[in-house]
Amino acid sequence: MSITHGFQARTLLRTDVLKILKNNGIKVVIFTPNWNEEYFLKEFTDSDVVIEKHIGPNQRLNYQVWKFGLYVIPTRKLNSTINRKSEELRKKYPGRFYFVKLFNGIADRLGLIRSLWFMLDGMVLASARFGEMFDKYKPAAVVTGTPGVHYYDAAILWHAKRRGVKTICQVLSWDNLTSKGYMRVKPDKLITWNEIMKAEAVEYHDFKEENIHVAGVSHFDIYSKPQDLGTREEVFNRLGLDINRRLITYGTSGPSIFARDDEVIKIIHDAIIRGKLVKPAQLLVRLHPQSVRGMHAVPFEVFPKLPHVFYDRPQVLSEDLPWDLPAWDMRHLAEVLYHSHVVLNVASTFAIDACALDRPVIGIGFDGYEKKDYAHSVLRRYDDTHYKNIVQTGGTRIASSPDELIDQINKYLENPRLDSEGRSSIIEQQCYKLDGRSSQRVAEYILQEIGEAT
Repeated sequence: MSITHGFQARTLLRTDVLKILKNNGIKVVIFTPNWNEEYFLKEFTDSDVVIEKHIGPNQRLNYQVWKFGLYVIPTRKLNSTINRKSEELRKKYPGRFYFVKLFNGIADRLGLIRSLWFMLDGMVLASARFGEMFDKYKPAAVVTGTPGVHYYDAAILWHAKRRGVKTICQVLSWDNLTSKGYMRVKPDKLITWNEIMKAEAVEYHDFKEENIHVAGVSHFDIYSKPQDLGTREEVFNRLGLDINRRLITYGTSGPSIFARDDEVIKIIHDAIIRGKLVKPAQLLVRLHPQSVRGMHAVPFEVFPKLPHVFYDRPQVLSEDLPWDLPAWDMRHLAEVLYHSHVVLNVASTFAIDACALDRPVIGIGFDGYEKKDYAHSVLRRYDDTHYKNIVQTGGTRIASSPDELIDQINKYLENPRLDSEGRSSIIEQQCYKLDGRSSQRVAEYILQEIGEAT
């Protein structure tokens, strides 16, 4: 099992997926970059689980080949879904953009070009020396969280396929099949959240429909029984919140997506203290793990400390496994969202989390105090292929100005049931089934495939 990201650890290890596999007699070898960190070893090592250091290809060469493939190798259909990234490339490097566009058109028509690229990419991935590990463990299957989006995943998938070992990918997130380029290494089997992702795999990645299993969102299983979550008093006391005020929760997206969180916080704070909201309220800012630790970390000092503004900083455990959060954080986040009256986000999965608990959702579609044209505004992110699907349901609103944000917050404070039908549509569309059994469906499919391979 390849774990290259903290969110993969959440989805595959900290849900019931790993437990079910072990209960069915499966021995699991986890390859991860944080193989020697004490907390990880203590949490997962036992008689059924071995943890090994992940092995990657030459990083510099890998990055250049991957970046080239991101724009050139996809079909034109897939390239149209990542047009925002292409547009950013055009503005920054126009010469490179037009070369890539020309080359992409040729590659789209001539399968030989794509085949040559995959041959070159294979030479890069071959530099990851996995042979000894395959000989040592003789796996029945390799399971990953991406179809080669992360180079560690790409390397182990490539080596597994070279050795005839069955490969299974539980796709990490709902945007991965439309925003990360063509599958770098196509696994034998794919597990998706929903039917939309299944269709994307077929249309954009030439995946065979019969090799795709729709299972739901394993880490959303906790949302199926909100009655089991902590009480409002317990959650508010834990976070130091005022029980007499409505709770507005703002989930940030990290500076690489949106760098005006401080201004949005001030705008909402101003509305609170000036009485612009119809109910007494407070703001809880749930920081994205990117902002807490790692290459995109932001000093906590940049976030304004204001009356009625509170912060929830997730505990990021590792330097080597990006944004790895403790198991208890899934329940903590569910409790925060369940007891929120309005949830704000910036074009993120946070919107689906909130909808799973039928909480009103607003997307920040403006750039703080600054007015930007559409091409440079955060508003354009809501037109990304994956996000347009939920916007079209009417289950989430997009605020295109500070005044519109306050107006929308007030409408939801007055009527929390507003747009509830749209939120239900989002869950039906994105989560397949919110029945608490997604982890079981994922694990059972892996077990089925392992059984066929042995």
